[in-house]
Amino acid sequence: MWLKFFITRYFWINLLLALIVLVVIGFIANITLSYVTRHGEEMKVPDLKGVTLKKAIEIIEQNGLKYQIRDSVFMDNMPRMSIVEQSPLADEKVKKGRIIYLTVNALDVPQVMLKIEQLKGSSREVKMYLEGMGMILGKRIERKGTYEDVVMEALYRGRLISEDIELPKGSKIDLVVEVTKLSKSGENIGLNDDVEVPDLSDLTLSEARDKLNQRGLTLGSVIKNNSKTDTLDATIWKQKPSYKKEKVIAPGTEIDVYIK
Repeated sequence: MWLKFFITRYFWINLLLALIVLVVIGFIANITLSYVTRHGEEMKVPDLKGVTLKKAIEIIEQNGLKYQIRDSVFMDNMPRMSIVEQSPLADEKVKKGRIIYLTVNALDVPQVMLKIEQLKGSSREVKMYLEGMGMILGKRIERKGTYEDVVMEALYRGRLISEDIELPKGSKIDLVVEVTKLSKSGENIGLNDDVEVPDLSDLTLSEARDKLNQRGLTLGSVIKNNSKTDTLDATIWKQKPSYKKEKVIAPGTEIDVYIK
């Protein structure tokens, strides 16, 4: 008799209602889950490279993201406490609430001890040593002699390094290289051949750098007149060492400039 129950109208109506309820519950659950997990709500990661840490945090929080400082390094060509690297990268799509991992340029410049015995020998070996210590290779100053491509002396800001010295990481080191024949690259400046201080007033940084390179000199610190100064359009109004007719300095010397 119980088999007759499965063919009654009452059974089929209840079965249909149960299926409808299950479908509705599944639909509501799917919508709720999508809302909770913010399904489809993605955004592009902002480009933070070169931005100060304070500004980067503001941008991250404004976009509903989180941040975590993963590491700090030192790069002389980037502002202190600015973002060097980020993960995920800029323009990658992520959901809100995602953690952005940051690598920050250190505030304090780490010091590196250079050993004088490592600054003499083959040009290749000395360059590898300096790069391994985090230094920047500056000018190659050639001096004609008996040996070929051998580093005889190293210079820091135009001054001879004569003993072990502690310098800021990222410092620029010029090398005096002895060769049997001077090259024609324009870098065959004799060690004792002083050069005239050029007049950099009213030049852009790009123009000043080219002018200094032509004379075997190096662009040093760039000091802004105010924080809003745009370095791309700025011009130089002051320099150190200052310009004076027939004033000479050693090759490789850095010239600090003030821009406005």
